[in-house]
Formats: sequence, structure tokens, C-alpha cells
Amino acid sequence: MKRGRIIFSLIVTVLFLYLCAFREKNAASAALPSNRILGLWTGKYLVNGSSTSSDYSFVIKPGGKLIVDSKAGTQQHISTGNWKLTGTTLTCTYTCIYGSEGSIGLLQTSSTTWDKQGKLSGTWKNINGVKADGTLTLEKIK
Repeated sequence: MKRGRIIFSLIVTVLFLYLCAFREKNAASAALPSNRILGLWTGKYLVNGSSTSSDYSFVIKPGGKLIVDSKAGTQQHISTGNWKLTGTTLTCTYTCIYGSEGSIGLLQTSSTTWDKQGKLSGTWKNINGVKADGTLTLEKIK
């Protein structure tokens, strides 16, 4: 009887430790350390309803600061703003400070997910000005 209790206690302890380790491993893989998101990300954006993609880049800086460099046709646009990382979801809000006259002051948001291949992909949209939205995909430059 005593031997049965010891074996049962041992099995319960091992199972408990296994479940705790599994939970920590999954939590670690779901969350992305913010220092790994920092740096230069380049890729393309697409406006919904269009088949032509354009260059897009994020410079993700410490302290939640962000610089966005994009092109609309041949016109370069520079925006500045903020970012927040929650798990593997990166949300950004930024305002155009350089570009075509109608784009200055344009507020945009984006929400992207960091996938297992190390890419950011998701959506963007204009908050004011011309109504537009679309998709974007970025890869980190090492």
C-alpha cells in the first residue's frame, strides 16, 4: 500500500512538472522579446483593389518609436510614430511628415503578426484623409 502511494505521488509530480515545462515553452514561443523586433524591416505594401505593390519599410526603434518609409508611385513618403508589441502582434500608428502635399498629416495604423519564418505580415489603413487600406509584408534586414 505504501509503495503504491509513493509510485502514485511520483507519477503526479512528474506529470505536473511536464505540464509546467510545456506551458512555459508555449508561452515563450508565443511571445517575442521586444529587442528582437528592433531594426530595419523592408518589404511591400498593397492597396486593396490594386494589383501593384510598392516598397515599404519600418525602422523600429527603442522606446516604442517608429519611422516608416514608403512610396506612392515615384513619390517617397516618410512617416513617424509609435509601435507596441503584444505577444507576436505588432501594432503601429504613424503620421506622414514628408511626401506629396495631400499626404502630409495623413494618419495610418498597421497591425502585423510575426510568423515562424521571421516575417511581419498584416494590414494597414488610413485613419484620416483619403480612405484606403491594404496589406503589407516585411522581412528584417540582418
